[in-house]
This record gives sequence, C-alpha cells and structure tokens, in this order.
Amino acid sequence: MYFINWIPTGVYPDENRGRDDKKVMFKFNIKPKQKEKPHEIKWWSFNLQETFDRLSSSEKGLTEKQIKNKQEHHGLNLLPQKETDTWLHILLSQT
Repeated sequence: MYFINWIPTGVYPDENRGRDDKKVMFKFNIKPKQKEKPHEIKWWSFNLQETFDRLSSSEKGLTEKQIKNKQEHHGLNLLPQKETDTWLHILLSQT
C-alpha cells in the first residue's frame, strides 16, 4: 500500500463530457509504506467527485467492513488519517 498526498492544482472543464462537468488536476507525492525511495507522479487527472459519488451512493446500509471491501475493490481507500489530513489512499500493485 502507498500513501498518496494529493494537492489540487486547478479545476478545468472536461471536454469529453457535458459543459458543467469539471476535471480536477492534482499533483501527487507517493510514499511507500516500506523503506523504498518515494515515487512521484507529476500530473494525474480524474473526476474525483464522480469517484466519491459512486462509492458513497453504493455504501448505504453496508457495514464498515463491507464498505472497506467495496472501496478496495474499486482501488480506492478513502480514509483520512485525521480530520485535517487530505490523504487519499490508493492501493497500487508493485511491479
């Protein structure tokens, strides 16, 4: 598992979708849990709100363990370390 510190750098229109849809650009710093050199991804974009909506809309009535399993199935584990942290945990396979 990697810890990914995401820093929003701007919101832009998404040309591939409707006029009101936005694309969020982030800069990521990836810190592996093991003692390895940290990797850095300079730019990566995805529709963050759509990801949150998809996960949260399908989580009603599920137990905490079921929610965690569902998030891991989508490759995302959206659990902040503290209320003030903006950590996005993404499970990445090591190659």
